[in-house]
Amino acid sequence: MASLAELNFEACHELKCLPQGIEHLTNLEELYLRDTSEELRKKLWRKGKPNECKDELMSIRHIRKVIVR
Repeated sequence: MASLAELNFEACHELKCLPQGIEHLTNLEELYLRDTSEELRKKLWRKGKPNECKDELMSIRHIRKVIVR
């Protein structure tokens, strides 16, 4: 999976945090999150608690395009 460039999560209503190890997918350029839990959306939109937001956002800082719907 070292060359994975795009990752999609769709209709994962129970997905409350990003997958462990996503920070190691260094070639990942695009991440799409559609119909995930409200908890995860809040973390990524920085509406959660400061520490939990920081952890989630730090793990995807290398990804050029992140779409949350």
